[in-house]
Order: sequence, then C-alpha cells, then structure tokens
Amino acid sequence: MKARFAPLFALTFLLGAVSARSQTLNWASLTGSEIVDSQGDALDQSTYVFELGAFDAGFTPEEGNISQWVGYWNVFDTGSYSYDPGTSTGYFTGTENVQNVPAYVSMFQGLSAYLFVRNNTNTEFFLARPSDTNAWKFPTQDPGCCPNGEVTTWSVSNLTTDTPIWGIQGGIEGGGNGVLGNYDLQTYAVPETSSSLLALAGGCLFMLRRRRVNA
Repeated sequence: MKARFAPLFALTFLLGAVSARSQTLNWASLTGSEIVDSQGDALDQSTYVFELGAFDAGFTPEEGNISQWVGYWNVFDTGSYSYDPGTSTGYFTGTENVQNVPAYVSMFQGLSAYLFVRNNTNTEFFLARPSDTNAWKFPTQDPGCCPNGEVTTWSVSNLTTDTPIWGIQGGIEGGGNGVLGNYDLQTYAVPETSSSLLALAGGCLFMLRRRRVNA
C-alpha cells in the first residue's frame, strides 16, 4: 500500500473543532497522490490549474451541459501544484480568506463548493464535490468573525466515496472517457464538439468577471 503524508491542514477535517463561521478555507489533496490526465500521464504544472469555486446560482453542472461549465464558473481560489518526477506523484493545496475575495457575497456565499481541475485549452476536466449537500458550503461572510484565526479545512480525501461529475476520483469513475485506472485523481477529455464553445465561453467569462469586479 502506498504511503502518504499530507500537510497538517490536509490531514484533518475538523468538523467538530472548527467553527462553522470560520472565514479562512484551506483545501488540498493528500501528498503522494497519483494525479493524471485521460491518458494516464502526470499533469503538466504549466498547463493545468486546480481551482476551488462555485457555479452561478441556479446552474447545476452535468455531463449534458459541459460546454457551459466554464461560462458559469467562478474561481474562489487557485491552488499550487507540486509534482515529483522521481515518485510520479504530487499534491495541490490552497488557502483563502472569504474577506479577501471580491464579490464574495454574490458569487460564493451559501453556494456549494466544487473542485475543478482543467488545462489551459479546456480539453481536459476533472470536476467533483461531496454528495452530501451540507458539506463544502461557502460560509457567510462575517467581518467580525474569528479573531483567533480559525480555519475550515477541506481535503480531497472527503470525496473518496463520492462519484465525481467528470473524471476519476480514488478509482471511482464519473462522466467522460479515458484510460481507466485506479488513480487518486484523473481528468477526462472534454468532447471535441464542445471545445470551440468552451474557448468562446472562457473569453466571455473573462469579460463578465471584469465587469463584476469593477461594478
């Protein structure tokens, strides 16, 4: 069995000890994770992003509307990714305080958080969230909250029994196609018919996000 060691904040999901009003979110995968693309190759650090975020209220990402995902997607935080060629494993991690995110109340507060992994051409996706609708909810912004720096930690290990919306998580396969394997996280190829729409949606989202932030 592969040995794994995670950063302290990724090891423990402190549901009982951490206040539900915590304003800082830590999120990560376990170190020593096998993170690959649809062909089973390790993800390229220069072309893939690991994002925690939410979709616009009222939009539910499904396999049938995959061409619209990027257009309705809002990034709360982008994580850093570390890959070790010697072991062919890696991990990603991120942390952000809700007070520091522009338009947090309108774009994230109270919505379900998703983990979205994708390449810069939007031709490979991984998308997942806990099946428990009460888990991974963005907290209510409270400027007077948590003077002791309390945090909430979300680990990808929380998803080990859930079916991802797209790709593979812990050997559990969701939507999409690829070289099936027992990977910790695997992106799957996006249907070619939607690639041009995704590129267009990405450009529209960039302009829309600029308007939202400047509003």
